[in-house]
Amino acid sequence: MKGLGQRYVQHVNRAYRRSGTLFEGRFRSSVIEADSYLLACQRYIELNPVRAHMVHAPGDYPWSSYR
Repeated sequence: MKGLGQRYVQHVNRAYRRSGTLFEGRFRSSVIEADSYLLACQRYIELNPVRAHMVHAPGDYPWSSYR
């Protein structure tokens, strides 16, 4: 499986003239220092399923930590 994944990434990199891992640019982490910003990030994450009209309330989403 590892070899298959490596060959797939090489194919994608050649096809789209890019380099690096498959999810390199999209997924990254940042340090959150201010408590107010942490709360804003948590609100954003918990309300995404509501904004996407997947559920009516944040607690209704099965993978939510809202509850």
